[in-house]
Amino acid sequence: MLFIKRLSDLFLNKLGVIFIVFLFLLKPASVSLNGEINLIFNIVSIIFIAIIIILYLSRGKFSKLQISIFIFITCIGVSTFFGTKDFGTFFKNYGVILAVSLYTEMLINNDLEKFLKALSTLISIYIIVNLLTVVFTNGFSGDGTLHDFYFLGYDNGSVHIIVLGLFVMMISSHYFYNKLTPFVLTIIGCGVLTYYLEWAASCLVSIALLIFYVIFIYKRKTMKKILDFRFIFGFTFIIFLIIVVFRWQNNFSWLIVDILHKDLTFTGRLVIWDKTLFQICKHPILGLGVQNEKIRLAKLGIYHAHSNFLNVLLESGIIGFVAFLNVFRVATKSLTRKENMNNEIASICTFALFVYLISTLVEVIMDDYLFYILLNICYFIPFITDKKKKREV
Repeated sequence: MLFIKRLSDLFLNKLGVIFIVFLFLLKPASVSLNGEINLIFNIVSIIFIAIIIILYLSRGKFSKLQISIFIFITCIGVSTFFGTKDFGTFFKNYGVILAVSLYTEMLINNDLEKFLKALSTLISIYIIVNLLTVVFTNGFSGDGTLHDFYFLGYDNGSVHIIVLGLFVMMISSHYFYNKLTPFVLTIIGCGVLTYYLEWAASCLVSIALLIFYVIFIYKRKTMKKILDFRFIFGFTFIIFLIIVVFRWQNNFSWLIVDILHKDLTFTGRLVIWDKTLFQICKHPILGLGVQNEKIRLAKLGIYHAHSNFLNVLLESGIIGFVAFLNVFRVATKSLTRKENMNNEIASICTFALFVYLISTLVEVIMDDYLFYILLNICYFIPFITDKKKKREV
């Protein structure tokens, strides 16, 4: 037990260690371009994942959020067992997701301020370095994609770090200073410049929504009346049905074609959605399971569904989709309480999840670890609010 106590003190109380753990768990996509460095990151990540799970289990108590996430991951694991049997890809993706979620919960409860400082520092460094690679390079080669590949990956693939990361920085800034500091606004500007230079449609929409929040909603009580997560989730699900399922995108040609300069097939996504829906109809209950993208592309002609809701159905069927919706239900329960309607941090979280849902309507972000960090922040809104009030006394 003494060993566990010392390990807990090291991983949950030391600012530098927290920073390093997140550095390895939220590794930049460009790390994968170097075999030796990528191997080091993977080995250290596995060690960190094992330690985090041991520390969480040693507590002897499990939150409803972690239980719901574990059930969702288990559903995908069962689908993989009966389907693709690609457990290497399964553990690679969902092992990190589970560890990030467990680690975030422990840090929030143990030392919220160090958690916010370490994560915000890491995110700001990532965004600045990524912008420098966009400005001063033509992208890295050898990644096997058709897109320019920068420090945080190809265009739309970086939205989980940049846009969701910016929302985390906004939460941190408001927690410590009750405002968005000049530094945070500067990093937001770096994010805007990054996506202006890359001109990635999904990211442009996401960063535009973030700017809309900063200008028109942040610290404006009257505008917060529209930030009911139940309404926002329902709205985005209807948009999903309109665009992905019923294909009524012609009605949005003014946005898709005239502003974003994209075609109404969403750069070939209609074909991908048709193939995905065909597979979902063939495997409606359990789905296909997780699979290496290159293998799936060779077998089915798709590497993922290019829509998050569709991808959950593709990989885990109806059972997994219900479990995924339950994660949202458990995590956002605090956001729908009346006492949190004018809570600024709850407001930022609600809008961040809205942006995530919008950005993943026509994209799949495989390593969306910031999403699970945000879910934990949402779940612990009452605790965070209480800590902030005590801090201000």
